Amino acid sequence: MYYQKDTNELKICDGSAWRIMADTDQPMGLVYLGTFSAAGTSTAIDITGVFSSAYRNYMGIFEFNTGALFNTDFWSVRMLSGTTPDTSSNYDYAPFNGTITASQAQFYFRGGAYQQSFGRIQFQKPAVADNTLVMIEHSGKYGATYLYPFSWAGEHRVSTAYDGFRMYANNNITGSIRMYGYRDSI
Repeated sequence: MYYQKDTNELKICDGSAWRIMADTDQPMGLVYLGTFSAAGTSTAIDITGVFSSAYRNYMGIFEFNTGALFNTDFWSVRMLSGTTPDTSSNYDYAPFNGTITASQAQFYFRGGAYQQSFGRIQFQKPAVADNTLVMIEHSGKYGATYLYPFSWAGEHRVSTAYDGFRMYANNNITGSIRMYGYRDSI
């Protein structure tokens, strides 16, 4: 094993040739892609231009406040191509260990856009022309005395590559979502 300084590569011999073990300029794991903010003037936030062939899977960590005490609030998500949402009825979703709701025009992650929401949303291969799996886990604060955990999963059944998504609530959103790509190992 040796480190090649001019290329920043760690190499190992497999018996017949030297193979790159790690490119130290390109760390493995999460790679920060950007922060997207909402200023409380809209019920939606677009996360655009984040999905590409550079990464297979993605994660967003969000901290939102709707300022409302609605117990019927929800988060919903649509896949984006540019700024155009896919409104086809190809979204299936379910709470973990729950019943699937199929053929909808968007993912509905019910019960989560309370006064404060903190969580993460993950996408499997959204930039590949294949079905996309989505998972959202978050906690919601309702009033002064209630905290609720939520976990949902979904599948977007369209063989199209997308470059972003739109999150909706049924009240104006304030806050941000930080997006990351999962970098595969070399």
